[in-house]
Order: sequence, then structure tokens, then C-alpha cells
Amino acid sequence: VVQVWSAARGAAPTYVEPYFFGLDYRDFYDASQALAAGKSPYEVARYVTPPLPALANVPLSLLAWPRAVRIAAALVLVALFGSYALAIALFYRRRSDEASWLLALGVVAVLLSYPFHFLLDRVNIDSVVLVLMMLAVWWSGRRPLASGVCLGLAVATKVYPVLLAIPLVHRRRGKELAAAGVVLLAAFLVVPGVWMEFGLRTFERLTLFDLSENGSIVATFTFLGEGLGALGLSLGHKTWRVLAVLAYVSLFLASSYADRLKGERRDDTAWVVHTLLYFPFMVAMPQQAYHYSLVVLLPLIPAVGWLWSRDGVRARRVLMLIAVGIALSQVQAVAFSHLVGNIIPHVVPGIGLLLVMVGVTWYKLRY
Repeated sequence: VVQVWSAARGAAPTYVEPYFFGLDYRDFYDASQALAAGKSPYEVARYVTPPLPALANVPLSLLAWPRAVRIAAALVLVALFGSYALAIALFYRRRSDEASWLLALGVVAVLLSYPFHFLLDRVNIDSVVLVLMMLAVWWSGRRPLASGVCLGLAVATKVYPVLLAIPLVHRRRGKELAAAGVVLLAAFLVVPGVWMEFGLRTFERLTLFDLSENGSIVATFTFLGEGLGALGLSLGHKTWRVLAVLAYVSLFLASSYADRLKGERRDDTAWVVHTLLYFPFMVAMPQQAYHYSLVVLLPLIPAVGWLWSRDGVRARRVLMLIAVGIALSQVQAVAFSHLVGNIIPHVVPGIGLLLVMVGVTWYKLRY
């Protein structure tokens, strides 16, 4: 659609905002060089993740920038497709017709995904975090220590995977939680002095907010509030932000409560599905959540497919809502924004994420 529309206008399509390739990875690269020189990675103004990524990236930072960014981009690709392959392997036998179809359709979905284009253009590390989370889920119950180590590394890379601890608590997976805690403690002890700086940097960024390229639930509610305001139903920006936070907390608590209430009746595969259904909540907050983080929804495709084959007609209606939400979350928002000449398409991925969250909570409570 974007290609045809752009051709009709006689202009080349713009799928991501035109910065230089590897914009985000440049911050990791500079932070790693600072750390190698005995300085704080937080001397780099845009470095906002925990210290571990900068430490792990030190070997690449010794290479020239062009080579380092190409290697990092390759790792981003491998991690994303590896995550999706792991999601398929969780539910389907290798080389089965279902697995083959899901793999083919997944590749198409990824290649058409705006969050994927955004992630690859920026060379951010969300796909690396995603593959660590998928490995934690893959090994959960089979190799608890390996699962806990992967979870700990994921949390020490970007904080939001900490939500995976909730289903582990519900399932009383003490070994996995303990292993994750040991990894986090080790990550702290390696560079203890800079973790306080990470906390201060995180606190500073809590006020960051921009409607463009933002898929958070706060941005979505703000967009909707502005739309209603244009119709004379204005409640003010602060009110919509409060409503967004209340909606997030309500959906999250309801989803977690359903797991607590119904968890004992689930087999291991069902628990895997319900663990993956925490992924949407990881990237809906804080108020500035860039669209590239929505790649974490892609592994839900095989999970929804497995549920579809198992559940009845009524449950499939809810699963369809989740599927539509996933599709909307991957829409080419920037391309459509350039075509229509305004920022409105930037809300579509966030609406998709909100639909996924509503569908996930509805499904957990009802089925």
C-alpha cells in the first residue's frame, strides 16, 4: 500500500525518519569506549540502559565504527529471527506443516513490520533482550539455572523483562528466580559505581514525552484525548495520562490475578502461552516507549495460533482481537504519516498494543 501510494504521488516512500544508520547503537558504542577508558558510560548523554550492555559491547567498540555497526546489525537480525523460531518450537514439532507455515508467514510479517525497520535502522538491542526472554521461557522447567541466567541477563540489559518474574512466582520456580537474582547481583558487583548513575538517568527520562514514534499507553490515551478534544470533549493532558496509568495498572493486575486464580489448572504448554502474554505489558510503559520495542509482540503469533487450534468459537473471537492488535502494532506508521502529512498514523501501533493488552486480559479472565 505504501509503495503504490508513494508511486502515485511520485515520491519515494519513507519508512523510518531519516537519521543516520545505527543512531542508537552509536550511543552503546560510545558508552563502551568510555567504560573501556575507565569512565562512566553515562557520560554519553543518550545512553539510557543499564551498564551491562556497554560492558558486553566493549569488544565491538574496539573495532572501527563501520565494521562494529554492521556486526551489531547482524546480531539484531539473528536475535529477532531466532526469537521467532524459538516461539514456534515451543508449540509445534519441527518440520511439521504448521511450523513451516508459521515460519514462512512470520518472515513475511517481520519484513513488513515497521517496528522491525525502526529497530534495524537504529540498531537497538530490543531483539537481543527478546531472544534472552525467549531462551528463559524455553528453558523454564527444563533447565532452571539456564532459564534464570537468561532472565537475569535480560533484566540487566533492559529492565522491563522483570515482569517475567511474576509467572515464575505464580509457578513457584524458586531456582529460576534465585539464578536470575545471582546474575543481577553479579552485574551490579562488576561495575557497582555506575548503577546509581543509571538510576538517575532513568529518573531524568521519566519526564521525556513525544507523540511521534511512541507506542506507550500514555501516548495512545493522549492521542485519543486530543481527538475527543477536537470534538469539544477535552479533559486535559494530565487527566488522560492518569487514565492511561489507571488502565495499564487495571489490565495488568487483572491479568496477573487470573494467572494466580487459574494457574493450577494449566499444563506446562498453557503456562508457556500465558507467560508470553506478559510481553505486551513490558513495552506499554513508561510514557515514552519507542515503536521499535513492539517487536516483542511478534513471538505471540505462534502462541495465538496454538490457542486458535485448541479453543472454541467464543475464545477465537478474543484471539482475533489479539491478532488484529498485533497487526496494527506493526503498521508502517512513519510511512503513512509522511503520506498523509500529519502525525496521526503514529497512534496506530499504540492502539494495536492496547488492543493486545485488552485481548490478553480478557482471554486470561474468561478462558
